[in-house]
Amino acid sequence: MTCPYCNQTISRNINICPHCQAPLNKSNWVKLVTVFPPNDTVLESMLRGCGIPVIIERAEVPQFPITIGPLAESKLLVPAERLQEARQLIETQLEIEE
Repeated sequence: MTCPYCNQTISRNINICPHCQAPLNKSNWVKLVTVFPPNDTVLESMLRGCGIPVIIERAEVPQFPITIGPLAESKLLVPAERLQEARQLIETQLEIEE
């Protein structure tokens, strides 16, 4: 997992980023969408580019180096107060691609 503020790699079970001291309390993070690669990194990039912090949660199974099906799902989490803005950005992106 990466810190949504400084993009440094961090472990999952901490409340404060050791690099930038940002609070990582999940109680104010909500699921925006569940997608598959490479859409997860595309959406993450777009949201970060618009100033919205993003956490990507992926199923990590070290015994399987290749992920398919449900193991490949990525959940994008955003701060609860930015959820509506993030949804609008994603909807706008989907309209452009069609």
